[in-house]
Amino acid sequence: MKRFSLLILTLFFGMLLAQVQELPDIEVGGGKMDSIILLKKEIPKNFMDPETGELPNFIPYDTPFLSDEEEEAENKAYSWYLDIHGGGDNELYAGVKLTNIRSRLKSLYAEAYIDLNTLTLIGDWEMWQAQGFDFTLSKNTDLFTRVYQKGQVSNNNTYSLITGAISTYSESFELGELDLRKIINEIDANWYVADNGMDGWSFGARHQSEAVWDNYMIGNSFVLDEKESALHSFARYYHHDEANIGLHIMFDKHSFFPSLGFAWRNVLDYDSHLIISNEPRLVHSSFRALSEQFAWTDIGKTQRNNLVPLNLSFAFQKNHFGSSPIRLEVANTTTYESAKPVRHYNADSDIAEIVFDKYFSNTSYAGILYQGKGYHVEQIASFEIPYLPNTEENWLPYHAPFKLITKAGVKPIEKLELGMILEQQARRKDLDKSALPYIADVSLFGSYYLDDFNRMYLNIENLLNMDIEEYHKIPKKKLKAFIGLEVRF
Repeated sequence: MKRFSLLILTLFFGMLLAQVQELPDIEVGGGKMDSIILLKKEIPKNFMDPETGELPNFIPYDTPFLSDEEEEAENKAYSWYLDIHGGGDNELYAGVKLTNIRSRLKSLYAEAYIDLNTLTLIGDWEMWQAQGFDFTLSKNTDLFTRVYQKGQVSNNNTYSLITGAISTYSESFELGELDLRKIINEIDANWYVADNGMDGWSFGARHQSEAVWDNYMIGNSFVLDEKESALHSFARYYHHDEANIGLHIMFDKHSFFPSLGFAWRNVLDYDSHLIISNEPRLVHSSFRALSEQFAWTDIGKTQRNNLVPLNLSFAFQKNHFGSSPIRLEVANTTTYESAKPVRHYNADSDIAEIVFDKYFSNTSYAGILYQGKGYHVEQIASFEIPYLPNTEENWLPYHAPFKLITKAGVKPIEKLELGMILEQQARRKDLDKSALPYIADVSLFGSYYLDDFNRMYLNIENLLNMDIEEYHKIPKKKLKAFIGLEVRF
């Protein structure tokens, strides 16, 4: 009865959205599986420069308004973007975007995903849909709106989530010698109901901005929530193009952290450099972000803000070895997070749920990329040593501290691209600290371009059909294949 009620609620909300949103509109949603194929990595931008900014350009996590897509649409004079794919375990996805409208209404989008097991109420299933638009309020300010709804059912967990948000983003305002930039204001409402009896509404707001003059920058980022609010402020001095230093203050009702932020770069050669930095940040865990990161998991109805006062990184990058097109990157990052979202097994309710825990980790990373004519091969290795101060444990259940990832892409003919990813994971343990099987997850990708704008693609995930257990009491990852069509006109 619970599953049937959730299905009715999901479909009813979908009909309401269909009546309110008159869209035959946008692009695509959450990143394409094959987006890494033949992707040439570029040298990172100079983040030391106050003109590039301390805070990233604002693109809401859960809104597929990608600036490069809109710029491409304007340059190539197309307005419509359509992506549809199906297959796998009776799955179907469709996304459509209308952009380059040449009016105050810059773009519209709608996307939906459905597991056809929903229609039979048999097995594990989920469905979600999203709508939104980008509207120009003034020369420097845009308005974003978005609505997202998700229903998910498994043997151990059933929930429905509805989120909506309105955001304004201002690129820059000048007040004399003061430059106010990247001003974000957002309000949101969320409704969550689960079969464990947890349900209710939550409301929140957030603000983010920078002020720059001469070689100085002041930044603020805060989140207001009914139960969980947080603030991050900093003042930064840019001594020169290759170094800066700043004082950061961040706190919520659980913690207070002063922190020293800095970045220093030493250019060793024309194609290599060393970067040492500590970049404190405030991470807001939105409901949609949690639901996508932790599938088949009870996300609860309380959002927590994650304060990261320690984010210390040492990175070396070299982009050529003589005449060889080889790119090397070696890095080590040490972080402390005040409220990292992690999975936890609740034995009383027999479900996997999200908890927020203090988290300290050290991650070593090495990657090498060889870019040839019409092909590339990339090898990545990472090793993480985690530590949870609350439990004094140096491991996480089902977490792989060692990962080895191999990526390859080739373009055998002009219109055809093929690619492969092999991700190997080792040294995982279950809840009882027993060793879990080694994972070799192989994925294949292929794209055939009908013309410059349109393509057909095929993705195959977990080609070896390994029973990949991501966590206790959630559905295992199995072989999945789907075919899709991407059209622009």
